[in-house]
Amino acid sequence: MAITLDGTAGITTPADTVSGNLTFTGTSNRITGDFSNATIASRVVLQSSTTNGATRLTLIPNGTSTASNIEIYNNPSDLSNSSFGQVRLNSSDFLIASSITGTGTYLPIVFTTGGSERARIDTSGYMTNTVNGNGAGLVQGQQYYRLNTAVAGANATGAQSIFGVGVTLVGSTVYEFEMVVPLSKTAGTTLHTVALGFGGTATINNIGYMVHTPNGNSSFNSAAAIAVLEAFISTASATVISGSYNNAGLYLIFLIKGTVSINAGGTFIPQYTLSAAPGGAYSTQIGSYIKISALSASGANTSIGTWA
Repeated sequence: MAITLDGTAGITTPADTVSGNLTFTGTSNRITGDFSNATIASRVVLQSSTTNGATRLTLIPNGTSTASNIEIYNNPSDLSNSSFGQVRLNSSDFLIASSITGTGTYLPIVFTTGGSERARIDTSGYMTNTVNGNGAGLVQGQQYYRLNTAVAGANATGAQSIFGVGVTLVGSTVYEFEMVVPLSKTAGTTLHTVALGFGGTATINNIGYMVHTPNGNSSFNSAAAIAVLEAFISTASATVISGSYNNAGLYLIFLIKGTVSINAGGTFIPQYTLSAAPGGAYSTQIGSYIKISALSASGANTSIGTWA
């Protein structure tokens, strides 16, 4: 049996039951009851009628649609201009969202357990976690690239991509990055230097990175090292971080850690530049990697946690 409620009549007897579909006609209908009684057991609740049965609230789409949603709003007087939370399932993804309608305010997503906040995703997309009531730090989302095949360079001057690729970064954002880059060549005796830098279409507010560079002339693990060089570099332009070499065989290891503040978003490409064509090309070796992750908005000190 299907019962249709049109707003002028309804089921009023507490003992009444409905067998079949319950259909509401018209618009702006509400199911109301005491859902906020201070005594939890006195509230209106949904409960399975099966003795000792679990209660499951099931939503299904209609017809050819594949989406079912639960949406919750915080502005009952104007649902068209409100913050809202959504749990949604469709044919391509399962979504948990904090969103808005109209001029509503975007709100962070907060995870709590044990009576306290444990993690938070703010409206800029940064996720932080909390331990014992204190900000424990940022949960970093890393972009990562590792070579499974060596990248051959050119026996030439001019900037050359270390990995053969670049990464696209977001504007007005500070990033932390780390690279391990072994470069080697086995031919050519023309005197030259090696410089590091960063190219691409992203514009940079500022950058600072440390480079530790052990190098040898017979292998990467050679005991007969030529030198170990270290520097702190504060420019994206090519900066020499080597001696002047004319060895046919040369094995350079660049250990790099630093931060960069991006102004306008775009590509960010780690590069090396040779002062002269050495007579043999360098190759970036298998196992080389870069990882980079967003820290904060640019334009101020990055402060994550309980600094004071």
